[in-house]
Amino acid sequence: MKLENVLGILYELRNCDRDQFFDLGTMILSGRKDKVVKKYIRLVEHIVLGFYNTTPDLLKTNSKVKEIVEVRFIIWYFLKKYYYWITTIEIGIYYNKSHSNICQGRSRVVEWMETNKVFKNKVEKIENEISLIK
Repeated sequence: MKLENVLGILYELRNCDRDQFFDLGTMILSGRKDKVVKKYIRLVEHIVLGFYNTTPDLLKTNSKVKEIVEVRFIIWYFLKKYYYWITTIEIGIYYNKSHSNICQGRSRVVEWMETNKVFKNKVEKIENEISLIK
């Protein structure tokens, strides 16, 4: 791993909790960030899917069904909010989407929260769950 990559990761560690710190430290030593990224993506997926009636398999499809798109976008929103060291490119690779799709999805969640109180309440409930395990 190049020195600038290690320094970039260390910079991102400044606000991590203890578990994330050790996961990322292990990642640096082993050169396997992808395993750590998948661990946290699956963790957020599991929590968000608990609020919806869908499966993880559907999230990686190109489905435009509102509920699936909503779930996808909420997951991306929380991944960047709580696990900011995971890049939008890495999220995109996991979900077979582009960096711009990830950015747009996160923006949509913010827009929907401003205009739809029911959606905002649902996102806040999910956030309460995620903040417990963060």
